[in-house]
Amino acid sequence: MVIKMLPAYKFYLGSTTDTVATQICHGAMSVKDGQTFGNGALTLDYASFAGFVEGETYTVVVNGVSGEYVAKLFDGNVMVTNVVDFENPPEDYWAAGFEEGMCIYSVAGSYANATISISQTKTVTTKKYQTKKLDKSLLPDGVESGIEAANTKAATALSAAQAAQDTANTAISSANTAQFTANTAKSTADTAKSTADTAKSTADAAAQKENPVFTGTFSQNRMPNTTVGEYSHAEGLYTTASGYCSHTEGTETTASGYCSHTEGVDTTASGEYSHAEGADTTASGSHSHAEGYNTIAASSTQHVQGKFNIEDTDGKYAHIVGNGGNTAYRSNAHTLDWDGVPWYKGRPQFGGTAQDNGAQTVVGNGDKEIILASSTPGSTKKFRVTVDDAGTLKATEVTDA
Repeated sequence: MVIKMLPAYKFYLGSTTDTVATQICHGAMSVKDGQTFGNGALTLDYASFAGFVEGETYTVVVNGVSGEYVAKLFDGNVMVTNVVDFENPPEDYWAAGFEEGMCIYSVAGSYANATISISQTKTVTTKKYQTKKLDKSLLPDGVESGIEAANTKAATALSAAQAAQDTANTAISSANTAQFTANTAKSTADTAKSTADTAKSTADAAAQKENPVFTGTFSQNRMPNTTVGEYSHAEGLYTTASGYCSHTEGTETTASGYCSHTEGVDTTASGEYSHAEGADTTASGSHSHAEGYNTIAASSTQHVQGKFNIEDTDGKYAHIVGNGGNTAYRSNAHTLDWDGVPWYKGRPQFGGTAQDNGAQTVVGNGDKEIILASSTPGSTKKFRVTVDDAGTLKATEVTDA
């Protein structure tokens, strides 16, 4: 249909400014049991959201506390986060980004299992106009007849365009029929390929009985009703590998820390990057290692061996050798602190060919005396050396070992 038109004009009515708040995403930032941090996806509320823009400000509500944060670029991804310096991140942090169509998060420390919502407020200005036709009485002579002629030509052109559209629709219908036939043929081919793939998969499985290849998470005889962590491996009897990228083996062993490893019997590696082996050992400190029997490595980057050691929760010692008798009587035979200062429960001995053959050249005896071998060539004598409050040294020959 052709509508007869008259010349028109447009005038500006003014503009309106509105503040529009758009919620981008929300959800809970969860941490798996035994881990100190976690990551995952949030619910995306703004379907056409394409990612955070570096330098723009966003409103973030974490556990009910609202704040304004400027998006930052880190390692190729623009994120909204409470981290000020990515080179020295805090123990407690949260961060949100956008990747592959998803709003993702990373969380650690006191923000574990926190709720979060992210939105952005923008000011939108809209200009308004009104269009009106010019009254015929205002047109010069001859203009109205020119408009009528133009409308006639427009009607003829529209009719021709409609005929062309009908021809195009007929061609599209034929093309759709051909496409349907092609789709049916493709579906038949896909079904045949699926059947062939199934047959190949069966053949591959039979071919890999001796050297199977697995990807993702794998478990064998793990503890019933336990969860295997992502990219983790549990094997043995009643084992648990609940930490991310963790590995456990043996009997009733547990690797719950991030990238942790356990082996042996009743061992537990709960610290991130920790390792426990032996029997009833526990590596709860991050990057720690416990071995032997009933030893505990509770501090970060600590190594403990022996049996029934005294637990160090203050991070004082780098190395501990336990020599306790049971869980009620724990003791240490030797420690080495982070300043390199050693301690021995017994008296340290130096030199000779064996600890118990009596040929040591220096024997520490508590904190009051030392025993030195004679410096005379060929001599077998030994002397007890002491010092009094005046600084006087005294050497007394001893005959015992």
